[in-house]
Amino acid sequence: MTASGTEMTRRRKSELTPEEERENALRPDRRLGYDRDQLGGYFMDREAYALAESQFRRASWLNPYEPKFKVHQAWARSRMGDREGALQLLDDVLRDHPNHAEAAELRRRLVGHPAGS
Repeated sequence: MTASGTEMTRRRKSELTPEEERENALRPDRRLGYDRDQLGGYFMDREAYALAESQFRRASWLNPYEPKFKVHQAWARSRMGDREGALQLLDDVLRDHPNHAEAAELRRRLVGHPAGS
């Protein structure tokens, strides 16, 4: 199982890296998560979708104000075969940001493909 943001806060303090302790202390913050998002993109390029999804999830947890983190998480979930989970994330983004072009385009692509494709 990958470590989600919530799981990261449940781990004993001695198990957290100094970076994770700093992130947990500062969250939620509009400046956090971009390094995790970039790492997630790196994993996507290497088709390591589960690793990418965990980084996008952590980025979104650290900075819930940045909708692209959820869009990227949806992209990873769709590549992992979790179309419904991806659509739920995209619907969440579009509910709060109805003009988010990247979310709308990815949702259009996912809805245009039958489940399992």
